[in-house]
Amino acid sequence: MKLDLRRNAEAVQAIRKAAIDAKIVLSSQPSVKLDIPLPEGRRYQREITRQQFETLIEPVIQRTIDPVSKPSKTQDSSPNRLMKSSSSAARPASLGCSNSWRRSSIAIPTRN
Repeated sequence: MKLDLRRNAEAVQAIRKAAIDAKIVLSSQPSVKLDIPLPEGRRYQREITRQQFETLIEPVIQRTIDPVSKPSKTQDSSPNRLMKSSSSAARPASLGCSNSWRRSSIAIPTRN
């Protein structure tokens, strides 16, 4: 008997959280044990290796490679434009932030 969880937001969220936690553990361990509570008192239990996880996520990674590696045809991706946008993003004033943080009254100890 299969269990369709697509319309159960809590179950989907539990599965997503378990996948994120597993990814973190697999970055430093060779395997992880999943134990996910499901509706109707069921549980999903499985041990997964890093290699199995990488195989499972491979289609997602492949779908993201092309859009990320090719710049948009409508955007100017010249080095000059990229430098301008990255340098202006680092300045708080360009984001509409005030510069009051620069005038804060933090005391800096000096040596006498």
